[in-house]
Amino acid sequence: AIVNVHPSLLPKYRGPSPIESAILNGDEKTGVSLMKLSKEMDAGDVYSQEEIELSKTETASGLYKTCGEIGAEMLVRDLPKIISGEIKGQKQDDSQTEYCQLLKKSDALLSQDKQTAEQAEQQIRAFEIFPKSKIKLGEHLIIVKSAKVVSSNPENSPLTLKFAEETFLKIERLITPNGKETAAKSFENGYLK
Repeated sequence: AIVNVHPSLLPKYRGPSPIESAILNGDEKTGVSLMKLSKEMDAGDVYSQEEIELSKTETASGLYKTCGEIGAEMLVRDLPKIISGEIKGQKQDDSQTEYCQLLKKSDALLSQDKQTAEQAEQQIRAFEIFPKSKIKLGEHLIIVKSAKVVSSNPENSPLTLKFAEETFLKIERLITPNGKETAAKSFENGYLK
């Protein structure tokens, strides 16, 4: 049998984007599963799992690193026991299965009409690696690197954006149309004045 490391608590988030999905959905926990490879994607017996509490500040790159480190520790600890038969795989409860999808470039655009500021901020952290969250500011399509939810826009800043349900998101760092990462204030002074 081939043992696979999967960065979710299977059967939740079978598929290609479990880390991004946990952040995007605002989950309070995720984890790592050691599982037996099977013909159906991520559906094999689970040998062991480790939970990870989420603080709602994780980025995709940070969570990939954490899951990789935990997965490596699990392999060192559990693989000899799996080989010896001391740890037996447990069938997954298919009734609890949730799938995650392959991310596409078309997923990147933030929607001020359909998303709350909290959902947009989660997307920015989840899509940090790919497809990178984008929004149009004036004539410029920018990549949002970091942002925070705020209660209002008292200064009427063009970089504090109104989202669904009267929520507000303040862009903190972004990548300009020419590919340069900068603080939002610098972009405002250089591009939006």
